[in-house]
Amino acid sequence: MGATSVYGRRDIALIRFVFFVQPLILGAWFPRLAEVQRAIGAGEATFAIALTGMSIGIVGSLVFASRLVARYGLKCVFLASFCTFLSSMPLASLAPTVGWLFAALVLVGASLGAVELGMNVTADAIERRCGRLIMSSCHGFWSSGVLVGSLIGSSFAWIGASPAQSLFSLAIAVVLPCLWATWSLPKVAEPDGDNSAKSGGLRLTGPLLAICCFLFGMAMTEGAMADWSAIYLRDVFALGPGPSGFGYVLFALFMAMGRFLGDTMRSRLGAGRTARLCVSVAVGGGILLLIAPHAEIALIGFGLAGLGVSTVFPLAITAAAEQDGANPTSNVALVTQIGIAGFIVGPLLIGFIAEPFGIQLGLAAILPLLGISLAFSGAVRQRSGL
Repeated sequence: MGATSVYGRRDIALIRFVFFVQPLILGAWFPRLAEVQRAIGAGEATFAIALTGMSIGIVGSLVFASRLVARYGLKCVFLASFCTFLSSMPLASLAPTVGWLFAALVLVGASLGAVELGMNVTADAIERRCGRLIMSSCHGFWSSGVLVGSLIGSSFAWIGASPAQSLFSLAIAVVLPCLWATWSLPKVAEPDGDNSAKSGGLRLTGPLLAICCFLFGMAMTEGAMADWSAIYLRDVFALGPGPSGFGYVLFALFMAMGRFLGDTMRSRLGAGRTARLCVSVAVGGGILLLIAPHAEIALIGFGLAGLGVSTVFPLAITAAAEQDGANPTSNVALVTQIGIAGFIVGPLLIGFIAEPFGIQLGLAAILPLLGISLAFSGAVRQRSGL
């Protein structure tokens, strides 16, 4: 399909399918982190350093991704990175040491960054051409994929299967559907080589910086939930490998629910009000999680935190793509790169605080950064008129 064609229902269905299938294996990884930590014998601080490998890989890939897209085309980069991601994710679960885990996660992150750039640029193009808000619901399908994957990962833990067994099984199951759907997506208009080269460089304008500040604290919260929820429930409430994974399951469930409602909220309340409401809910969930006297109350906190962060990334992506001064690929890459810094700082900071002072105090570090997100929530004002 040509870049000037009007995108239809099939294209919307395809991009939603890609958003759903891609994170299945990622969701299966998160509930098994406590087992991976125990297998390599790492403390919280050392393990936190290893986990930054994925975020560092994402940031590194986004530095060059827009230039690769300009040279080879979005779909080519999209397909190649998808293959690398699906093959490298299971290998991380086999890492025998912290160093090997870090290296494996750098490769995972590098491929994942390019995959998510391709998905978001394509979803934004389809949204613009079809005249229908779909970005938040696309991310709702992504959260649903994480949720289903985390349920699968927790189920494998219940029956005693290793993290490697679950991840390799999922990779084999999803590789063909992922590649078929990606290949079938419509061609997205790409700028010519000269313009691409100029706009492909990272240009941090004032409005984009404000969007990044809004995204940073919420990205930190999402990263904290992904990397530390199972360890938090294990250490604070003495839950086993299966039950400890359900903190992230609830987080992902409520995040998916919020994202499916996000497009409706944005059309009725506007992007700025939706952002402020969601950040406020995330703050409430974080506070409840930290003061929870029982595991059941903590699980409610995980759910509220997921609901709060649900629409933040879709709002930031749309706002970045609508900014002037660069093509959407460069803007999306830039905002994603800086926003993903929350995934680096969050788990790392929490790990260094948790080792001497406990995981509860470590998670408290997310609250000041949520305050920063709340202060910059007006940066995602809607300009498209959709």
